Amino acid sequence: MMPKLKKKLCSDSIAVGTFVKMPTLSVLDMLGDAGYDFVIIDMEHSPLDFHWVEAMVAAADAVKMSTVIRVPDNQDYLIVKALDLGCDGVQIPMIETVEGAKKAMQAARYYPLGNRSISFATRGARYGAVPRPEHIKESNADQMVVAQIESLSAVEQADSIASLAGIDVLFVGPADLSQSMGMPGQSSDPRVMECLRRVGAAAERNRKALGVHVNRLEDVPEMMACGVTYFVYASDTAFFRRGAQEALQGIRTILKI
Repeated sequence: MMPKLKKKLCSDSIAVGTFVKMPTLSVLDMLGDAGYDFVIIDMEHSPLDFHWVEAMVAAADAVKMSTVIRVPDNQDYLIVKALDLGCDGVQIPMIETVEGAKKAMQAARYYPLGNRSISFATRGARYGAVPRPEHIKESNADQMVVAQIESLSAVEQADSIASLAGIDVLFVGPADLSQSMGMPGQSSDPRVMECLRRVGAAAERNRKALGVHVNRLEDVPEMMACGVTYFVYASDTAFFRRGAQEALQGIRTILKI
């Protein structure tokens, strides 16, 4: 049976997730209870290592929440280690070219789609309990590859990247994209949104899902109009900071301090 996150995206339904950066299992428990469709366990911009990530995938599984692991670099061994943990997919930062996308896709797929290194003693293969042909077939069919489009050069090649059979989602990273355009941090600038539209058109032509990271709720309608169905809203650290600030402000107002 197709995992629920991939099933949602394949049916053009909207999935809402968030980045998780803090090394604690209770965050996954709370986000699952809150109803998030998925989390992206972020190894690129956090102190998380694979020891923590394995436990976090298991914690998310326990509350029936999908997991995508963002690896820190487009390196075969990182992609393989992430997928071996039994997550729903990997997200690869800074896919700049078709060649980079092919490299990521081939590392993530077993033969005949790619050259992913094989081990059946992993959590993803249930430590050998899943029949070998079944594990290979299901991994190729079910585990997603999300390519991050984060530069103007990547936007220019979005059609070619989206045409690759092993790529499932094009994910626009507005912060790095804005930096590549000479306006770092201006993620909601109309020129960044125009790039999102261009990537969205490429995704639609190739029947791939479009994803984006959003920090401002007021940007969501425009992103929906661009075709986004893989929404990543804020992060656990952002939620904690905002909640802590609001709580402190509230009590200080009452205390008049």
